[in-house]
Amino acid sequence: MKIKVSDIVGKEVARSGKTRTAIANDIGISTVQLRKILKEELMEMKYVVAIGKSIRVDFGKYFPELNAEKLGNILHDPEVPYEAMGNTELRDKIIEIQDKYVKLLEEHINLLKEIKLQH
Repeated sequence: MKIKVSDIVGKEVARSGKTRTAIANDIGISTVQLRKILKEELMEMKYVVAIGKSIRVDFGKYFPELNAEKLGNILHDPEVPYEAMGNTELRDKIIEIQDKYVKLLEEHINLLKEIKLQH
């Protein structure tokens, strides 16, 4: 279902400060496709919602038709990746998890060695 968005979505994208490339990557389309979508006066609801998630804007305040009941039927896309984290925070979290994983593997190997020595 398409809704009339005029230039509201485009203005919110510009105000967010997030690059169009990052938004396009978040919602799984090309930058060229995003540019075309933002130029149109009518936009698919799924794009309005996905762009809103990417830039963290609730377009429900502009478009009352974006209520929760309808969204459940329209969207089957996964959450926008890294929604709550910036790239630096995400990288730090990945490094932290990798360190924990390496420590766990080392402990596992040591336990296997102990078991082998006992038998």
